Amino acid sequence: MNAFLERISGVAGPGAAGSTTKLISSTTTQRLGGYLLSLTEAELGRASVQLPYGKRVLASHLEMRPESLSRSLNKLKQLGVTESAGLVTIKDISRLREFCFEDKDEAELLRSGSQT
Repeated sequence: MNAFLERISGVAGPGAAGSTTKLISSTTTQRLGGYLLSLTEAELGRASVQLPYGKRVLASHLEMRPESLSRSLNKLKQLGVTESAGLVTIKDISRLREFCFEDKDEAELLRSGSQT
């Protein structure tokens, strides 16, 4: 994974033997979004990616609890990200990328159900 994606996702890519780079100001939802971006080569438009792990393993990889991963996936629906049987569809890559770079306080708006 390149440094850009490592910075926004807060993790090294799959197969990096669990090495992580903490991004203190990110929310769990931003970390998950950044990780999903790291799974696609696309930079614009829509993309579909297959999760490389089950949700429990992925949650552990992203240093969050499985229930936090589920909540984060639900929050990302507001940004056009859906998941079914491990297949994740990102409706608008640019919109997800913008969210991943937002300030933590702004990202917290998703917690209350507001869109930015």
